[in-house]
Amino acid sequence: MPALPRMTSAAVPLAWVPFRDSEQCAHSVLYVDDDWQNLAEWCATLEGAGYCVTATDSPAAALRSFAHGSFDAVVLNFHLPYVTSGLLAQVIRTLRRDIPLLLVSDCLEDEDLSPWDRRLSEGVDADQFLASLHSAIEHGRRARIAATIASSLPPVPLH
Repeated sequence: MPALPRMTSAAVPLAWVPFRDSEQCAHSVLYVDDDWQNLAEWCATLEGAGYCVTATDSPAAALRSFAHGSFDAVVLNFHLPYVTSGLLAQVIRTLRRDIPLLLVSDCLEDEDLSPWDRRLSEGVDADQFLASLHSAIEHGRRARIAATIASSLPPVPLH
């Protein structure tokens, strides 16, 4: 297991930014979880699979990263400090409708389905997690291509 990211003062939101040049990555992921052990393990798994990962334990830092970054997907843990993951997902979805959102939760039956593209239980294995993430990213990519094509077509007269 890789070393945990260096921790800073608890008053400052923590963030782990990619060490890899983004041009070497297959996709870029924003990962938000307030449990640093889970965060470190999943970031190592994602980086090992070729993803660039920006990770944070703070919803506010996640929104700042999202506003200034270019991500192919966002992964949120259900339990976050100060705000629910559902509310954070709705804000992210408002900022960018086509971004795939994945929820990792131990309370899947209680969470609202609306903002999520994929929902995974907290005990999901790495292969299933990576397959779900890849599928969500590919679905989002195809949806963006279809929207681009549709917006470039001339209107069809309906008379």
